[in-house]
Amino acid sequence: MSFVKKALLPLILLTQSSFVFAGIQIGATRVIYEEQRQDSVIKISNPDKTNNYLIQSWVESLSDAPSATDAIKKKSKSKVKSPFIVTPPLFSLSAGEENVLRIIHNGAALPADHESVFWLNIKSIPETEKKDSNTMVFSVKSTLKLIYRPEALSGDKATRAYQKITFKKQGNQLVATNPTPYYLTFSSVKVDGKELVIKNKAMLAPVSSMTYDLGNSSSTATVSWTTLGDQGQTTPAETSKL
Repeated sequence: MSFVKKALLPLILLTQSSFVFAGIQIGATRVIYEEQRQDSVIKISNPDKTNNYLIQSWVESLSDAPSATDAIKKKSKSKVKSPFIVTPPLFSLSAGEENVLRIIHNGAALPADHESVFWLNIKSIPETEKKDSNTMVFSVKSTLKLIYRPEALSGDKATRAYQKITFKKQGNQLVATNPTPYYLTFSSVKVDGKELVIKNKAMLAPVSSMTYDLGNSSSTATVSWTTLGDQGQTTPAETSKL
């Protein structure tokens, strides 16, 4: 085979193949599992009018999940099997239909004085017919936070916890401290009105601190912040002097 033919062959095969991407919709951006409830549910829908999908779901402990930030991983001293099961763990979702995932706590003991966080994984795989031998199928995995909230921490305190975050400046670093028993996720942090890039360090674990680089700023006076609420909504902005 000539060099030209060898070079063109992959392009010919590519043009004869089709690409299928999963297009399911998940009815939440996070799941709050309250201890006093028997389960927590999340809706999965398939708005596609022609394609069916295979849905696989499972829960991972924070230390096992590759998406967990290094700083949060360090708080987990050992890997622990997830105390949650998802039902149904595997099912087919036809075009235009919807289903509900139930997340159930298996009864394993979890801390009663602060929240615990896990990852809920939902993978969607397009179903294809065997005759479509040249079809390239891509599965899509969505990862959501699953937060277990002990009964003693339920109520208004949870919705106001973000207001308790404190900030202080140490040299060119901004230190954010979460004194509460809740996991708090920043939506934005502004220093003197300028957005601070916080990248993968958005989640503040209970009773912990995180440090962010201020660059060459030397006259920082105020910080304002917003977080994500239980429904994924942005909370009202809070402002504090440094």
